[in-house]
Amino acid sequence: MDYYLKKQKFLCIIVCVFQALSFTMNACIQFLLMKIFDSAAQMNFNLVLFWCCIDIFGWGLYLLFSVLADRIQAKAIWALNNDVRKNIYDSILRQNYKQYHKNDIGEYLSWVTNDIKQIEQLAWIPFFSGVGRVTQVIVSIISLAFLHWSLVLFALLSAFLMWSIPNLFHKKIEKLGKNCSQEQSVAISQLKDLFLGMDTLKTFGRGEKFLGKSESISDNIERPNYILNATKANTEGIVGFVNVTLQVVSMLLIVLLVMQGKVMLGVLASGTNLIGGVSNGLSGISNTRLSLIAARPYFEKLSNLNTDGEHKSNKILSTFKKKISVTNVSFNYREKTVLKNISFVFEKGKKYALIGPSGCGKSTFLKILLGWLPDYTGNIYFDDTDIRIVAPEQIQQQIGYVDQNVFLFNTTIRENITLGGRFTEEQIKKAVKDSALEYDISSMPNGMDTIVGENGNKISGGQKQRIAIARALIYNRSILLIDEGTSALDEKNAERIEKCLLENPRLTLILVSHHLTEARKRQFDEVYKLDTP
Repeated sequence: MDYYLKKQKFLCIIVCVFQALSFTMNACIQFLLMKIFDSAAQMNFNLVLFWCCIDIFGWGLYLLFSVLADRIQAKAIWALNNDVRKNIYDSILRQNYKQYHKNDIGEYLSWVTNDIKQIEQLAWIPFFSGVGRVTQVIVSIISLAFLHWSLVLFALLSAFLMWSIPNLFHKKIEKLGKNCSQEQSVAISQLKDLFLGMDTLKTFGRGEKFLGKSESISDNIERPNYILNATKANTEGIVGFVNVTLQVVSMLLIVLLVMQGKVMLGVLASGTNLIGGVSNGLSGISNTRLSLIAARPYFEKLSNLNTDGEHKSNKILSTFKKKISVTNVSFNYREKTVLKNISFVFEKGKKYALIGPSGCGKSTFLKILLGWLPDYTGNIYFDDTDIRIVAPEQIQQQIGYVDQNVFLFNTTIRENITLGGRFTEEQIKKAVKDSALEYDISSMPNGMDTIVGENGNKISGGQKQRIAIARALIYNRSILLIDEGTSALDEKNAERIEKCLLENPRLTLILVSHHLTEARKRQFDEVYKLDTP
């Protein structure tokens, strides 16, 4: 939490300054109220009128400072929330393939939506409120010191009681805050799964399952929130009762001092407000402490994210020159053998096909080459460099990859091909031509600026695959891995794309296929076969 506050320290300091001015002005108003009361006791209407005018001016300043504090606080919270999100994004980006896929997408969405909102409600808003309350307590105590020392003593006793009571509950509230974060992450994941399966449920007439399950998930989201808020409310109720009791006792103390002639009669009008400023301020600080305790698990999660990021090697992978050597590579997934003692050689500029039955590990092997799955045995060398000692980003700068499950962003065809990279129109047109997309794009009203929809749901499966291939081609990697990248294409377009790839002398191609005709096999320099271990 401190890290983010320091990052936005300028805005935070301005908020604190206006909070301090606001509560200082409020204390001044209490003194003005005493003056009005004393003037009324003296039957001096002109003096009452004078102090009332000053009082109105004081209230104007108080409201001005309060409005400025609230507006700048809103700006500060905006900046703080964005800083937290950026930290989450950076942490996710640093994760390797295995770390990233350990969590469900719904959980990541929960981090940057629900968790941020909880941090705002449990940390940022209470923090700024707490700063104001601290100022309120200090100013009120100083004001009481000008009236009588016994009022200060009573205020300090109130401070001790109001500070001590929340300590009885903070462990329970911290535990409930952690549980709230965990339960809501699970619920968001389940909701995502439910929405993705909507078409399947409707197809089989199981719409009622969506309603029943969504209601159950909704309860799972709200239940931990309710328990946390109910526990906080109970605690705040106890604190509030003690606060009211102290205010009544403070009023009795002031009456006693007035009767003894130790303070002016006007103190009766505002003295209780000043003591109330101490007790209410401390009550607010106590509530702030409870909220910050409940927020602690969210910041611990952020801290764990930062430590779980990928450790990146500084080793530079030289430009691919000769060959990739794969020697006795084995890979297990959850105690199941996926690859066992495979050995291949892929020479620069040559074209390779990788075939085998479903489940034999073809896709897994490509992910190992990409550096995504480092927990294999055996050796893989890019020329003379062991890929274990280089960061996956170094490998991916030389390897293009077309997944069998193509993902497209909900934006234009152009953006999906370039991914925001800078390319000339000639480069884009060549990638479109070589991926057999020309005719499709020319028939679309918006051409390259056609929106493809969520994960490409507005275009065909074949068009999605060709966009993915164009994406791989435009980045001009020296090695291209294609995992069933032409499976959704008609024979004519598949042959056209493969011809373009096979005739590129600078490209080292490794193409995974379940079905490869004898005629197509002859087009490759080597066809490697994987068997189920």
